[in-house]
Amino acid sequence: MEFLMLGPLEIAHGGRSVSPTAAKDRAFLGELLAHPGQLVSGEHLAAALWPDRLPADPANAVQVRASRLRGTLRSIAPAEVAGKVLVSRSGGYELNLENAETDVSRFEAAVALGDLSGIRRGLALWRGAPLSDVPPTPCVEIQAARLEELRLSTVESHVDLCIAQEDIPASLVADLVDEAARNPLRESLQYRLIRLLHLTGRSAEALTAYERLRNLLADELGTDPRPELRRLHLQIIGEEAPDGMVPAPVRVRPSRRPEDGAADRAADSAPDLAPDPVEAPPAGSAADPVVDPPADPVADPAMGGRGGRAEEPGRTPPGGAVRRGRRRTWAAAVGAGCVLGLAGLEIGGYGLLREPDPPGASSPSSPPAPSSPSPASPASPATAAGLQRPIPGDSSRLDADVTYPDGSTVKAGRRFLKTWKLTNTGSVAWHDRRLARQPLQPGEDGCDSPETVRIPDTEPGGTVLVSVRVQARSTPGRCKVYWKMVDAQGVPFMPHLSGIFFDVTVVP
Repeated sequence: MEFLMLGPLEIAHGGRSVSPTAAKDRAFLGELLAHPGQLVSGEHLAAALWPDRLPADPANAVQVRASRLRGTLRSIAPAEVAGKVLVSRSGGYELNLENAETDVSRFEAAVALGDLSGIRRGLALWRGAPLSDVPPTPCVEIQAARLEELRLSTVESHVDLCIAQEDIPASLVADLVDEAARNPLRESLQYRLIRLLHLTGRSAEALTAYERLRNLLADELGTDPRPELRRLHLQIIGEEAPDGMVPAPVRVRPSRRPEDGAADRAADSAPDLAPDPVEAPPAGSAADPVVDPPADPVADPAMGGRGGRAEEPGRTPPGGAVRRGRRRTWAAAVGAGCVLGLAGLEIGGYGLLREPDPPGASSPSSPPAPSSPSPASPASPATAAGLQRPIPGDSSRLDADVTYPDGSTVKAGRRFLKTWKLTNTGSVAWHDRRLARQPLQPGEDGCDSPETVRIPDTEPGGTVLVSVRVQARSTPGRCKVYWKMVDAQGVPFMPHLSGIFFDVTVVP
């Protein structure tokens, strides 16, 4: 038996497939799949499936969904097979994946081979957005976001291998154009599109794509393209090319099946297209964790950036309003945590308890901190830790809005999960850190979200996802909320910088 997650949810066995018809049934199965090989408590399932109002008998309601899933499994597989897949024990339920598999595991196994054939087989398993028809419970949203990130990283690896081995299918450019259009601020993807256009003899289109990206970054983030993109631009216009010449166009071949032709060479022949490393400030230097924009245009999460840039005078970013509401069911919904061991990343449960306000916290009427350090403002000491803040060598980068980028629309009253992707680009490990919600500014509406959320411990060079659970208000409007990185006592790590934020529009 196989559970298919890389698209709409399906269950396949013996050449037959079926999908749960009721939304709650899909949510039940999706929540189990979001905890592969783990026991999920009945309390967690009840809170995830009924976040607004729990049934009169939550345990019985969950049991009904489990019975319905067993019936679905028996519709395509013998009872003895179905009985070994969905197991109930210790007050919860578990999908026993020793007696079943998922298309996610097949995808990971194919990509792990590291060659073109494996990557193409893995990408061919995708049928659409992951878990696209499953109601968005907190853990399902995180799982779907991580799967999509893994797919995009695999697409980029595929392009690298195709270029390195000069084995470029005729459809690759068109496919990459579509991916880049859906992810306009993903610079690593735009880099590969521009490079591929140039290498296939379409330099004019490559320059157009670069200018489009440069203008978008300037308008949306107030930054320039990353260094490797600027170097590529110079190479294309002939000012800086390897060996004094612009590369000749790469051969483009007709599309073929992965099994056709000679065996593909290993992935380690692909060029290293990773962004330049960010150098941390030397110990004892003037504390400033922000990298100069031309060296790294993606803003530090403590100052804002992609999805978290500081306000510009006279400019109002797109957005919308949400309101405060109940928290009890949210805390129960993530009581078991959402620990997903995919692509080496882990996300734990969300901290939903209010912590003490940080010492010297600004009032609601105070403006947000500037987006760059002020030379006249010395670093503030961290009174709780006895350390200078900012800490020398402490640096971070906001890589992406994984879910709900700024300007997204959400329906009134909907609960949604805002997720940021952060990288520790400094030389200081992150331990026991949090994102703390900042006071509202004049004219800004509140929204229902936790006061703090825990940032998983992250070593230098590590990447982590941090999520905040939000409920949209019942009427149309705007919601914009700032967050800053703080310690357990609420003392900011980078007090002179403004925080990341989310900004959404609520529609009827």
